[in-house]
Amino acid sequence: MQGKLLQISFTLTLGKRMGGIMELIPTSEFSLHCKHHNITPVSLHLSSSVKGSKADNILRRAERSLLNVRIGQVVQKLKHLDNEKDRLGDLIFRASPLSADDKAEVKQRVTKSEVKEHDTCKQRQQRKFTRLVEKKEQQDKRKFNNNIAADCISKWVKNCSQRILSDPELHVLARGLNFAVTEDEVPIVEFITATESACRNLPETQANELRSKVVNLVSKPKKIDSNISKDERKALQDLRKDQSIRILPADKGRLCVILDTTEYHQKCEALLGDTNTYKKLGKRDPTSRYKKNLVSVLQDIENEGAINRVEYRKLYPTAENSLSFMDYPRCTN
Repeated sequence: MQGKLLQISFTLTLGKRMGGIMELIPTSEFSLHCKHHNITPVSLHLSSSVKGSKADNILRRAERSLLNVRIGQVVQKLKHLDNEKDRLGDLIFRASPLSADDKAEVKQRVTKSEVKEHDTCKQRQQRKFTRLVEKKEQQDKRKFNNNIAADCISKWVKNCSQRILSDPELHVLARGLNFAVTEDEVPIVEFITATESACRNLPETQANELRSKVVNLVSKPKKIDSNISKDERKALQDLRKDQSIRILPADKGRLCVILDTTEYHQKCEALLGDTNTYKKLGKRDPTSRYKKNLVSVLQDIENEGAINRVEYRKLYPTAENSLSFMDYPRCTN
């Protein structure tokens, strides 16, 4: 009877410790998934009476910091419980008066309880994470719909092609052709190139100081939050791959026009066929020769004192290639 009571006591004690560990493991995985997908758990949501984008950014950064602290605390608690489990295991299986059969039964019961607790907690955390992901997607969609109303899309997008555009394609085109989509990763190479270009015009001390600041920024790049949804990013890729259409700005305003490629080529050929307006170039582009002659004339005028150096630089031609041709569709409505 006494052995049975000891068996039950040890089973409950060790099972309680293992249950705590099995509950914390899914919790840590849930927190890591939230961090990876840039999702804040409900318990860490912060609010403030101060409104505005700056206040919202401060709150979001604080929420991410709290999530990092929670992850660290869970890891430390797991280490503590793991050490406690080892201590109790040594007490039960080495120093306890239980028989070999009782020890085996304790181990079997604890393992069974451990698996059950882990599965229960894992399913609960998975349901929580799924709800958070769905809520975030709904918020992103609602935010987008607030920025671009459905009845305004027709004002900014005119589809004259045979392709039927999906809703994400219409939404992303309605943002305008000058809309800058955030990069998937920080463009470190572009930052370094721009920094070195700026350093050429700075004293050595200021240039080194600027380089050190840029190095500190790019050495620990933060994840960039996308300013478009996943569906819109996929729509951009599909539009870019489709060679049967051409996406062009209208001749006036910010209207985006979609034309069939064959129709666009026919319009361009009709315009270029007007010999009164356009003249076909010879085998070589004469622009570089014109530039050389113009520079020679400017140098003669400067030497004569008719213009100064500042005026010479303003008149100096910088382009060496002929202009590109593009037909902008005319839209009257």
